[in-house]
Amino acid sequence: LAKEHIVQGLYFNNVQPLARDPRLDRLVRNAMRVGYGTQRYNLDAQQFGVPQRRKRLIVIGILGRTSESLPNNLIEMIPASFDRTTRTAGEAIREAESISVTKDLVHRGRKHSAHVVERIASIPVGGNRFDLPEEYRLECHQRMGSRQASASYGRIRADLPAPTMTTRCTTPACGTFIHPTENRGITLREAALIQSFPNDYAFDGNYGQIEAQIGNAFPPRMAEGIGRAVQTILLEGPNNAIA
Repeated sequence: LAKEHIVQGLYFNNVQPLARDPRLDRLVRNAMRVGYGTQRYNLDAQQFGVPQRRKRLIVIGILGRTSESLPNNLIEMIPASFDRTTRTAGEAIREAESISVTKDLVHRGRKHSAHVVERIASIPVGGNRFDLPEEYRLECHQRMGSRQASASYGRIRADLPAPTMTTRCTTPACGTFIHPTENRGITLREAALIQSFPNDYAFDGNYGQIEAQIGNAFPPRMAEGIGRAVQTILLEGPNNAIA
């Protein structure tokens, strides 16, 4: 790019409670002090066609622009050509082959004992650990209140976007990670599809490392949508800047 088209910017994302951290305010003030216009956005991955509910705080800054020149609604800046149709967890999971015939090394889940399979089988659609019969409840669950680990042994609903994938996104005891219709946890590939990774995306590492990579990732489709929105902002800004 020509020198006059180079744009210096800052970007970061994190969980929405970061908005209450005074360090964020200091960072933004310091950025504005050296010439960055900044804006904060509370976004959800499902707004970008990701089959997952994943709320994130996004901060964007552009050097030489005023904060007032940045849009209040980032979603409105995404080009119409970018498909933001809401997708469900079931649609994403169906992109994977049948687990019984697949040759995809990423399309594998955690091994369950017979007792755990029975526990999982007792969870209805949309249910969680509170739906477990007494004989299948864990001791740790007995000590917990109703607000703790409420998503544990949750079964994903196929007709809705999935809940947030985490570093233990194929471990039923750690969240709503049970397959919508089968009595097992979702596979690494199914979790990756829910995160909007391509079906042939190659991961590196052992099982636990790949699980953490998937759960910690920023959904690729959400990242693309934000990038397209920022491109629109730059193209509409002073000097028709391009990034």
